[in-house]
Amino acid sequence: MQFVRDGDSYRSPWTSQYFPPMEDGIQPPEELRQLEVIANEAFDSFRELYYEGGTSSCWFWVTPENDWACCVAIKKDSDKLDCPGTWNSVHVVDISMGTDAKGKSNATYKLTTTVLLEIAAANPAIGSSNLSGALTRREEKTLPCENNLSHVQNIGSMLEAMEKRMLLQMEEVYFGKTNEIMSKVRVKARPTGVANQSNMFAEMMKKRSASTSS
Repeated sequence: MQFVRDGDSYRSPWTSQYFPPMEDGIQPPEELRQLEVIANEAFDSFRELYYEGGTSSCWFWVTPENDWACCVAIKKDSDKLDCPGTWNSVHVVDISMGTDAKGKSNATYKLTTTVLLEIAAANPAIGSSNLSGALTRREEKTLPCENNLSHVQNIGSMLEAMEKRMLLQMEEVYFGKTNEIMSKVRVKARPTGVANQSNMFAEMMKKRSASTSS
């Protein structure tokens, strides 16, 4: 990711150290670094709540226009040995500070989210199958911003809503079409590989709905 890379080294969002080590790597301003630390803790809790595992990282940096920007990346691998899969979501947000008509502080958030989904299945009767795809969506909102912590809250709410919408879209487009095609194929029994894919996604949606409702 170019926003955390300096030369051939990459900056850790947790320690702000570069790997491989370098002494003069670019660092965010102290104010932004403190916000980065808080955001990583918040989105780590978000990841554990919604995905029950996986990894997450969040970076902040200053744009050439002297505004702020951040990236939240989440990755979750399936724990099903007979149906391995990976969910990758990358959220990039451009943040522009301003004021409303009453002089109160606000911020405009331009969110670009890309989700990459890959699910594979293998069965001796039908061989192997792979269901993969990528989806990108954008959204812009102007929200009140009382302090720097408000950025984490605002970005978090936008990210949560965006992931939920994209998850439903992927369920309809990828799995809905797959089930429609398979239902028209003349077979004696439903292919186990496809069933495993559908069951895995159904479990994911069930957990996400339960977490949202709670």
